[in-house]
Amino acid sequence: MLLAKISAGVIPLALRRRCAELSRKQSAGLLDENEEEELSTIVDEIEIKNAQRVSYLVDLAELRQTTLDELMDVLEVAPFSYEEQHTNCRATKDDRGKIRWGV
Repeated sequence: MLLAKISAGVIPLALRRRCAELSRKQSAGLLDENEEEELSTIVDEIEIKNAQRVSYLVDLAELRQTTLDELMDVLEVAPFSYEEQHTNCRATKDDRGKIRWGV
C-alpha cells in the first residue's frame, strides 16, 4: 500500500515540463499574471506531493526498521538536486508567497 502511494507521488512529466517552461519565462521577466498564478498553483501542487511522498517514505522506513537514506537507496528513489531544478521544477515559496528556485 505504501509503495503504491510512494509511486503515485511522482510528479508527472507534463507538469514538470510546464513548470520548467514557466520558470524560464519568469527568469526572463516574461510571465503575465495568468502564468504567474499558474506557476504558483503548480509549485503548491509539487510541494504537497513531495511532502506526502516523503511522509510515506518515512513511514515505510520505520516499518522496515531502516533509515530513510537506506530505503531510498533500496527503492532507487533519488532526492532532487540543484542541477535538476528546471527539469523537475524544484521551487518553493517564501513567506511573502514569492517563488524561489533551487531552495
